[in-house]
Amino acid sequence: MADGNTAPVQPQPQPQSKCRLEQLVQYTCDYDEKRRSVKCTPFSRIFRVCQDRPAVEVTAVAQVNEDGAVFVPENRIPKGVHFIFPTKT
Repeated sequence: MADGNTAPVQPQPQPQSKCRLEQLVQYTCDYDEKRRSVKCTPFSRIFRVCQDRPAVEVTAVAQVNEDGAVFVPENRIPKGVHFIFPTKT
């Protein structure tokens, strides 16, 4: 997975399916009041994207092979659910 010092994840199609892996880089930031500055650190999230199905985050189960390609073992893929906006009850 990518952080500030490594190459970004190359999306790899999953051989068993028509799904692909996508990387989302987000940042967590801290404000230093003393120096009046903000320091941000990148972190990556990896998602398995399949046609006609919700995307599923697989960051925790993603693995890297000896060639540096990211993959997710089929037996480790978490179930996805469709997102529904919460409503007041």
